[in-house]
Amino acid sequence: QNEAVTIDPNTMKRYKNIAFGDSHAISMYRPGWENVSVPFSTLHGSINRGFEEFIPEGGEYDRIETYFGNIDIRHHLCRFDDSINEAKKLARRYIDEVNRISNKYSAEVTVWEPLPIENESRKVPKTGWYKGTPFYGTWQERTDVRQAFIDELHTGVTVFKWTGHMKNNKGELDFEYMEKPQSIHLSREHYPHWNGKNWTEDKSDEPSSLEEFFA
Repeated sequence: QNEAVTIDPNTMKRYKNIAFGDSHAISMYRPGWENVSVPFSTLHGSINRGFEEFIPEGGEYDRIETYFGNIDIRHHLCRFDDSINEAKKLARRYIDEVNRISNKYSAEVTVWEPLPIENESRKVPKTGWYKGTPFYGTWQERTDVRQAFIDELHTGVTVFKWTGHMKNNKGELDFEYMEKPQSIHLSREHYPHWNGKNWTEDKSDEPSSLEEFFA
């Protein structure tokens, strides 16, 4: 172990695009992009450390995407008496950090919305628990906090918005789109760019054949 050479795949071949964030950020991978996904990275802590922590040394970028907030919404924000205001405050800090990193790297930065909230019955591995619980706050409380967070983000940064087709008729993130048998993440076949698709596209506009898709 002491003699082994550490290899960072993000420095073996460099690209002008990078996507980074918490453990959900792996779903942002696509060819031509560097990808840094760090489990258990809260937005609060990541801002405190600085987003440079996620960017391989020596990188030069035209486009940067960030994906944070899922853990803060799941475990932390609803612990405050005024969770909506705290969500807005965190979003404003996020905006400031995104603009700082955009200026530092002279890059266009896009922020991804946190995922919609799944039904409370979802079984979550203990590795995803915090202080003995898989989440804190009811589904509605966390959904309201998520929306307040997103609304505030829209006032200061470009936001990648999820479409609604991953939600069921109750407005929950449908289990169909999540890792099986249990997890809080999207399943690989439903990653936005896994098959070259983009969830910002209206589903009615999806190509009817591979030939049409690649035309």
